[in-house]
Amino acid sequence: MPENDDHESDAVTPHEVTGVPQETPVGDEVVVDHESDAGAPTEAIEPVAALSAESDSDADADPGEFAEDGDPESASGAKNPLAVAAVVTGALLLFPIAIILGHMALAANKRGEANNRTIALAGTILGYIGLAAVIVTGLVALLVVQPSVDAQNSDTNAKSDVITLGNALVAATVDDDEVPSGWDAGAAWAQLDANGAMELATQPGFTVSGDTAYDWCLILTYEGGNDTVVAYSPTAGLVNGSTCS
Repeated sequence: MPENDDHESDAVTPHEVTGVPQETPVGDEVVVDHESDAGAPTEAIEPVAALSAESDSDADADPGEFAEDGDPESASGAKNPLAVAAVVTGALLLFPIAIILGHMALAANKRGEANNRTIALAGTILGYIGLAAVIVTGLVALLVVQPSVDAQNSDTNAKSDVITLGNALVAATVDDDEVPSGWDAGAAWAQLDANGAMELATQPGFTVSGDTAYDWCLILTYEGGNDTVVAYSPTAGLVNGSTCS
Protein backbone atom coordinates (compact mmCIF):
# COMPACT_ATOMS: atom_id res chain seq x y z
CA MET A 1 0.00 0.00 0.00
CA PRO A 2 2.76 2.57 0.58
CA GLU A 3 3.86 2.03 -3.03
CA ASN A 4 0.42 3.05 -4.36
CA ASP A 5 0.59 6.26 -2.39
CA ASP A 6 3.89 7.07 -3.98
CA HIS A 7 2.49 6.66 -7.52
CA GLU A 8 -0.48 8.85 -6.77
CA SER A 9 1.77 11.61 -5.49
CA ASP A 10 3.84 11.44 -8.67
CA ALA A 11 0.79 12.18 -10.96
CA VAL A 12 0.81 15.62 -12.59
CA THR A 13 -2.37 17.54 -13.25
CA PRO A 14 -2.78 19.39 -16.58
CA HIS A 15 -2.54 22.76 -14.92
CA GLU A 16 0.77 21.89 -13.38
CA VAL A 17 2.50 21.58 -16.78
CA THR A 18 4.42 24.76 -17.37
CA GLY A 19 4.84 26.42 -20.77
CA VAL A 20 1.82 24.66 -22.35
CA PRO A 21 -1.47 26.58 -22.80
CA GLN A 22 -4.36 24.87 -21.08
CA GLU A 23 -8.00 25.01 -22.30
CA THR A 24 -10.74 25.29 -19.73
CA PRO A 25 -14.42 25.61 -20.80
CA VAL A 26 -16.15 28.58 -19.19
CA GLY A 27 -19.78 28.97 -20.22
CA ASP A 28 -19.95 29.40 -24.00
CA GLU A 29 -16.27 30.28 -24.25
CA VAL A 30 -13.10 28.31 -24.01
CA VAL A 31 -10.48 29.95 -21.87
CA VAL A 32 -6.92 29.22 -22.86
CA ASP A 33 -4.57 29.51 -19.96
CA HIS A 34 -1.28 30.94 -21.15
CA GLU A 35 0.08 31.14 -17.66
CA SER A 36 3.55 29.87 -17.39
CA ASP A 37 6.31 30.45 -15.01
CA ALA A 38 6.39 34.04 -16.31
CA GLY A 39 2.76 34.60 -15.26
CA ALA A 40 1.25 35.50 -18.74
CA PRO A 41 -2.46 36.50 -18.69
CA THR A 42 -5.20 34.25 -19.99
CA GLU A 43 -6.97 34.86 -23.35
CA ALA A 44 -10.61 34.16 -24.14
CA ILE A 45 -11.34 32.67 -27.59
CA GLU A 46 -14.78 33.07 -29.09
CA PRO A 47 -16.47 29.85 -30.03
CA VAL A 48 -16.14 28.81 -33.66
CA ALA A 49 -19.91 28.57 -34.00
CA ALA A 50 -20.38 32.25 -33.08
CA LEU A 51 -17.77 33.37 -35.61
CA SER A 52 -19.40 31.26 -38.31
CA ALA A 53 -22.81 32.81 -37.57
CA GLU A 54 -21.41 36.33 -37.87
CA SER A 55 -19.74 35.48 -41.18
CA ASP A 56 -23.03 34.14 -42.57
CA SER A 57 -24.83 37.30 -41.43
CA ASP A 58 -22.29 39.53 -43.18
CA ALA A 59 -22.54 37.49 -46.35
CA ASP A 60 -26.34 37.85 -46.45
CA ALA A 61 -26.27 41.62 -45.88
CA ASP A 62 -27.26 43.99 -48.69
CA PRO A 63 -24.10 45.40 -50.35
CA GLY A 64 -25.60 48.87 -50.36
CA GLU A 65 -26.72 48.70 -46.71
CA PHE A 66 -23.39 49.79 -45.29
CA ALA A 67 -22.47 52.17 -48.11
CA GLU A 68 -22.56 55.89 -47.79
CA ASP A 69 -25.49 57.55 -49.47
CA GLY A 70 -24.67 58.65 -53.01
CA ASP A 71 -21.22 57.02 -53.10
CA PRO A 72 -20.65 55.79 -56.68
CA GLU A 73 -18.41 52.98 -55.47
CA SER A 74 -21.08 51.74 -53.06
CA ALA A 75 -23.90 51.41 -55.60
CA SER A 76 -25.02 48.01 -56.77
CA GLY A 77 -22.65 48.22 -59.73
CA ALA A 78 -25.34 49.13 -62.24
CA LYS A 79 -24.66 51.83 -64.77
CA ASN A 80 -26.57 55.09 -64.82
CA PRO A 81 -27.75 55.78 -68.40
CA LEU A 82 -29.89 58.67 -67.18
CA ALA A 83 -26.72 60.50 -66.13
CA VAL A 84 -25.18 60.08 -69.56
CA ALA A 85 -28.46 61.17 -71.19
CA ALA A 86 -28.50 64.31 -69.04
CA VAL A 87 -25.02 65.32 -70.23
CA VAL A 88 -25.87 64.57 -73.88
CA THR A 89 -29.13 66.55 -73.85
CA GLY A 90 -27.35 69.43 -72.13
CA ALA A 91 -24.70 69.43 -74.86
CA LEU A 92 -27.50 69.49 -77.45
CA LEU A 93 -28.91 72.63 -75.75
CA LEU A 94 -31.99 70.74 -74.53
CA PHE A 95 -31.52 72.23 -71.09
CA PRO A 96 -34.94 71.53 -69.48
CA ILE A 97 -34.68 67.85 -70.47
CA ALA A 98 -31.12 67.72 -69.13
CA ILE A 99 -32.32 69.06 -65.76
CA ILE A 100 -35.10 66.47 -65.51
CA LEU A 101 -32.85 63.55 -66.47
CA GLY A 102 -30.12 64.78 -64.13
CA HIS A 103 -32.45 64.83 -61.13
CA MET A 104 -33.78 61.37 -62.04
CA ALA A 105 -30.20 60.07 -62.24
CA LEU A 106 -29.30 61.59 -58.87
CA ALA A 107 -32.39 60.03 -57.31
CA ALA A 108 -31.45 56.61 -58.71
CA ASN A 109 -27.96 57.00 -57.30
CA LYS A 110 -29.30 58.00 -53.90
CA ARG A 111 -31.45 54.87 -53.80
CA GLY A 112 -28.38 52.79 -54.58
CA GLU A 113 -29.80 51.66 -57.92
CA ALA A 114 -27.06 53.20 -60.09
CA ASN A 115 -23.66 54.81 -59.94
CA ASN A 116 -22.01 57.65 -61.90
CA ARG A 117 -23.21 60.32 -59.48
CA THR A 118 -20.56 62.73 -60.76
CA ILE A 119 -21.86 62.46 -64.33
CA ALA A 120 -25.45 62.89 -63.15
CA LEU A 121 -24.47 66.01 -61.21
CA ALA A 122 -22.57 67.37 -64.22
CA GLY A 123 -25.60 66.90 -66.47
CA THR A 124 -27.88 68.63 -63.97
CA ILE A 125 -25.53 71.60 -63.54
CA LEU A 126 -25.09 71.87 -67.32
CA GLY A 127 -28.86 72.02 -67.72
CA TYR A 128 -29.27 74.77 -65.13
CA ILE A 129 -26.38 76.85 -66.49
CA GLY A 130 -27.66 76.54 -70.04
CA LEU A 131 -31.20 77.44 -69.06
CA ALA A 132 -29.97 80.47 -67.12
CA ALA A 133 -27.91 81.57 -70.11
CA VAL A 134 -30.95 81.31 -72.38
CA ILE A 135 -33.06 83.37 -69.98
CA VAL A 136 -30.39 86.07 -69.62
CA THR A 137 -29.91 86.21 -73.39
CA GLY A 138 -33.64 86.54 -73.90
CA LEU A 139 -33.89 89.36 -71.39
CA VAL A 140 -31.00 91.22 -73.02
CA ALA A 141 -32.60 90.81 -76.42
CA LEU A 142 -35.95 91.96 -75.09
CA LEU A 143 -34.71 94.95 -73.13
CA VAL A 144 -31.77 96.13 -75.24
CA VAL A 145 -31.70 94.68 -78.74
CA GLN A 146 -35.40 94.70 -79.58
CA PRO A 147 -35.99 98.41 -78.84
CA SER A 148 -33.05 99.26 -81.07
CA VAL A 149 -34.43 97.09 -83.85
CA ASP A 150 -37.88 98.64 -83.47
CA ALA A 151 -36.40 102.15 -83.68
CA GLN A 152 -34.53 101.27 -86.86
CA ASN A 153 -37.68 99.82 -88.35
CA SER A 154 -39.58 103.01 -87.53
CA ASP A 155 -36.95 105.14 -89.26
CA THR A 156 -37.04 102.91 -92.34
CA ASN A 157 -40.85 102.92 -92.46
CA ALA A 158 -40.99 106.71 -92.11
CA LYS A 159 -38.60 107.19 -95.01
CA SER A 160 -40.61 104.79 -97.14
CA ASP A 161 -43.87 106.62 -96.32
CA VAL A 162 -42.53 110.10 -97.04
CA ILE A 163 -41.21 108.94 -100.42
CA THR A 164 -44.56 107.32 -101.29
CA LEU A 165 -46.50 110.41 -100.20
CA GLY A 166 -44.04 112.72 -102.00
CA ASN A 167 -44.52 110.79 -105.26
CA ALA A 168 -48.27 111.19 -104.82
CA LEU A 169 -47.77 114.97 -104.48
CA VAL A 170 -45.54 115.02 -107.57
CA ALA A 171 -48.33 113.34 -109.50
CA ALA A 172 -50.82 115.94 -108.20
CA THR A 173 -48.70 118.87 -109.46
CA VAL A 174 -48.09 117.58 -112.97
CA ASP A 175 -51.11 119.20 -114.62
CA ASP A 176 -50.83 122.74 -113.19
CA ASP A 177 -47.14 122.84 -112.15
CA GLU A 178 -48.21 123.86 -108.69
CA VAL A 179 -49.40 122.31 -105.49
CA PRO A 180 -53.17 121.88 -105.77
CA SER A 181 -55.11 124.19 -103.51
CA GLY A 182 -56.37 122.37 -100.48
CA TRP A 183 -54.22 119.32 -101.04
CA ASP A 184 -54.39 117.37 -97.76
CA ALA A 185 -51.33 115.24 -96.96
CA GLY A 186 -53.17 113.48 -94.11
CA ALA A 187 -56.05 112.43 -96.32
CA ALA A 188 -53.64 111.29 -99.03
CA TRP A 189 -51.70 109.19 -96.48
CA ALA A 190 -54.91 107.60 -95.18
CA GLN A 191 -55.97 106.63 -98.68
CA LEU A 192 -52.56 105.14 -99.46
CA ASP A 193 -52.57 103.31 -96.13
CA ALA A 194 -55.96 101.82 -96.93
CA ASN A 195 -54.42 100.45 -100.13
CA GLY A 196 -51.56 98.89 -98.12
CA ALA A 197 -48.92 101.29 -99.46
CA MET A 198 -47.84 102.83 -96.13
CA GLU A 199 -45.53 101.24 -93.54
CA LEU A 200 -45.95 103.19 -90.31
CA ALA A 201 -48.44 101.69 -87.88
CA THR A 202 -49.93 105.06 -86.97
CA GLN A 203 -50.46 108.14 -89.09
CA PRO A 204 -47.61 110.65 -88.72
CA GLY A 205 -47.76 114.43 -88.83
CA PHE A 206 -47.32 116.39 -92.08
CA THR A 207 -46.24 119.84 -93.13
CA VAL A 208 -46.22 121.01 -96.74
CA SER A 209 -44.47 124.25 -97.73
CA GLY A 210 -44.04 125.85 -101.17
CA ASP A 211 -46.52 126.45 -103.99
CA THR A 212 -44.98 125.42 -107.28
CA ALA A 213 -44.29 121.96 -108.60
CA TYR A 214 -40.55 122.42 -108.03
CA ASP A 215 -40.15 124.21 -104.70
CA TRP A 216 -42.49 122.42 -102.35
CA CYS A 217 -41.19 120.53 -99.30
CA LEU A 218 -43.04 117.69 -97.54
CA ILE A 219 -42.03 117.18 -93.90
CA LEU A 220 -43.11 114.06 -91.99
CA THR A 221 -42.83 113.78 -88.20
CA TYR A 222 -43.15 110.47 -86.34
CA GLU A 223 -42.35 108.69 -83.07
CA GLY A 224 -40.58 105.51 -82.05
CA GLY A 225 -37.43 105.92 -84.15
CA ASN A 226 -33.91 107.09 -83.63
CA ASP A 227 -34.94 110.15 -85.65
CA THR A 228 -38.25 111.97 -85.43
CA VAL A 229 -38.49 113.83 -88.72
CA VAL A 230 -37.79 113.21 -92.39
CA ALA A 231 -38.46 115.35 -95.47
CA TYR A 232 -38.93 115.02 -99.21
CA SER A 233 -38.75 117.54 -102.09
CA PRO A 234 -39.22 117.15 -105.87
CA THR A 235 -35.65 118.28 -106.53
CA ALA A 236 -33.64 116.86 -103.61
CA GLY A 237 -35.68 113.73 -103.01
CA LEU A 238 -35.35 112.18 -99.55
CA VAL A 239 -33.80 114.49 -96.97
CA ASN A 240 -32.91 113.58 -93.38
CA GLY A 241 -33.95 116.50 -91.24
CA SER A 242 -36.73 119.04 -90.81
CA THR A 243 -36.01 121.09 -93.96
CA CYS A 244 -35.53 120.33 -97.63
CA SER A 245 -32.65 122.80 -98.13
